[in-house]
Amino acid sequence: MSPLEQLGLPADADERMVKRAYAQRLRDTRPDSDPEGFQRLHAIYQAALAQCQRQAPGTAMVRKAPGEPSTPADGTPVAVDSPPDETIAIAFGPFCDQIFELGAKGDATSLKAWLEGLPALWSLRMKARAGQELLAQLHREAPPMSPACMEALLAFFDMDQARPGHDALRLQQLLRRMQLAWELQPAHRDALAERMGLPLHSGRGGLDLHLERLARPFGWAQVVRIGLVPYEASAYTQFIQDLGLRHPEDLPGTCDPDQVRFWLKATEPGRVSKARLQLGGIRCAAALLSGLLLGWLFGSLMRTPPDPFYWPAFGWCVGLSAVPCGLWGLSMLMLPLDSWHAKPEYQPVRWPWLNLLLVPLLCAATLASAEAEAYVPALGCALVALWLAFRRLRRRNATSLRLNPRLIWFGLWGIFMLARSLLQDTDPTYASSAYPALAAATAMLIWGMDLWRQRHGLRVRAEMTR
Repeated sequence: MSPLEQLGLPADADERMVKRAYAQRLRDTRPDSDPEGFQRLHAIYQAALAQCQRQAPGTAMVRKAPGEPSTPADGTPVAVDSPPDETIAIAFGPFCDQIFELGAKGDATSLKAWLEGLPALWSLRMKARAGQELLAQLHREAPPMSPACMEALLAFFDMDQARPGHDALRLQQLLRRMQLAWELQPAHRDALAERMGLPLHSGRGGLDLHLERLARPFGWAQVVRIGLVPYEASAYTQFIQDLGLRHPEDLPGTCDPDQVRFWLKATEPGRVSKARLQLGGIRCAAALLSGLLLGWLFGSLMRTPPDPFYWPAFGWCVGLSAVPCGLWGLSMLMLPLDSWHAKPEYQPVRWPWLNLLLVPLLCAATLASAEAEAYVPALGCALVALWLAFRRLRRRNATSLRLNPRLIWFGLWGIFMLARSLLQDTDPTYASSAYPALAAATAMLIWGMDLWRQRHGLRVRAEMTR
């Protein structure tokens, strides 16, 4: 049986009839459901097409590379059709636009049915080429698309499988950008609220407010409004993290990048940044201004004639507002020191000997200051040594040392209260020197515990044995 007869065509059929019969047979013989039958049908189609060319009068074709013009025996150029599996052409521009439109609607079933109904994609070669063109267009535009449609698209074109030349990290970034662009559309805010765990009705107000804030250009007035409300800055940063799927750098251009960058740096724990200092400076300035105003108010109201102003009330108000500011400034100074001093042993640090002996040096400074009757510097050095020793032990032995920080600080407070009761009847000078010494001894004890736990991998020992 000739190839034409196998396609149900007469012996004098032309190429157009062969292509039409091939397209009709492809509807029943799909490459994904019956790959062997598709290969047989494809071989029959090629043989039938070659038979039609041989039967054509006066057209002895010279075979060229695919897509190049072929020349008959008489020298008249004749256009060669595309390779047999690409005879059904596809316009990639309208093809991608249609996929973007269906994906933006969020109906994955319709998108999958539309792709499966395209005869051009029944060819494995054309399907692979269409997938490559579509992926390149997606990277260029990153159109909005629902997660369900993205999964259907990746599964249809086999882009969810690892293969050579497939950048999985870049694809994941593209999927996040497309999902964010789709969820940020007003029609899909309910899907965004559901993903972020917000109530669909009561949480929509806060969601719309935060999105409106993110769309505004960065300004200090907005920083003041958010930063002065307790816990509002942390909640706003958490919203940015959740919105960006833990990748805020993938947020679309509708979100102001300067604003996103500022809030992420201003609330980053454990690091001192310019944004964090600026936010803390605004809060300290507001606290001091509030203390001055309250001090002036209470000083005016509590005055007793003939005094025109009650200065003790003013001093108390200013002092209560200045103490938190001073503690915050001290913590900003201690954070870099704590980060350097409490690094694990396997991480290199500058000045390893100083890193190892910092707590003993501070304790020695404590004893020297107490001997010179400089009790305030002595107590300061002792408290810094105690804090650094505890942080070092806690952070470097987190997996093997299960300590509750509250219980530890409560125990230290109990020790100092016991020492106070024992020293309350003694000489005040002796008591003033005993407190720094007690703090230094406790710091040395904690430092020794950490040294014993890390004795097999000290940085200085690793350098000495090289």
